[in-house]
Amino acid sequence: MRKRINPIGFLSIVSSISILGIFTKNPGWFGFLGFLFYLRYFWVIPDESFWKNIEKSATIAFLVQLFALIPTLMILGLFIKRENYIPESFGICFSIAVLCFTLSVTILEWREFKGISHD
Repeated sequence: MRKRINPIGFLSIVSSISILGIFTKNPGWFGFLGFLFYLRYFWVIPDESFWKNIEKSATIAFLVQLFALIPTLMILGLFIKRENYIPESFGICFSIAVLCFTLSVTILEWREFKGISHD
């Protein structure tokens, strides 16, 4: 029987962008090392429950990103008066969405594991 590869593990490849922090001397690139968290999913066998948790988490992250964009644009544009506030707003909202996705997947997995351990 062939082992199925969990494609969520491939999100860890995004962490390779952090190499730019070495060459550009900009420590902001090292934030991409957070994607190494997804390496663990290469050892998780995906089932229906797993994919349902991914769908729920992706929906939550998408909606949070949409609803965070307008306030972020307003705060950076009107109050902080940044020159390049539009790309910064999109970057902040992307970071919020990734964090929200990761936290919701982790919480849903923890709840499922907790429910299984009480059986």
